[in-house]
Amino acid sequence: ISISTSATISFVHGTSDVVFDDTYQAYKVFMRNWRNDSGDYGSLNMRFYQTGSDGTGTATEHTSANYYYGCRFQHGSPGSSVNYGGHGATSFKLEGDVGTINTTATSNSNGEITIASTDEHRNMYYYIGSNMNQHGYASGIYSGGFLENAYQIGGIKLWPNSGSFAGNGEAYLYGLAKS
Repeated sequence: ISISTSATISFVHGTSDVVFDDTYQAYKVFMRNWRNDSGDYGSLNMRFYQTGSDGTGTATEHTSANYYYGCRFQHGSPGSSVNYGGHGATSFKLEGDVGTINTTATSNSNGEITIASTDEHRNMYYYIGSNMNQHGYASGIYSGGFLENAYQIGGIKLWPNSGSFAGNGEAYLYGLAKS
């Protein structure tokens, strides 16, 4: 999927050849060369789509307050770090709002999301990302969390806190199966 001037990007089961069902035990999403056009630092959010909740198997966006996560943001300026989390939130925050990024085309972010379901009906994720702020400091971000949910994951939606995605970024989804 191309990440350029879009308010959101989504991978939803049954659209554009996306398979997001029990065919795979885990999923990987790689995002490269993306940025936010408003200059909010990081500011990347995610929600799951679920299938089966309406009895038809149709993927619907899960918006209830069942998201739990924790995140750490660290950049190269000595002693500069931020921790944040959500308990009963309506989405995951993969990257936080800490200052401003350099919004030029050379200051893009890269990240990797891993998604897996557990036997306890929790859809879990972790995210690792990096970018550069307006002072040229390299930044590292990692977060993880789960959605308390009894439904099969049917996809994901990603969006910045404000503005739209910008640049010439790309996102790739891979399904991982046991051999």
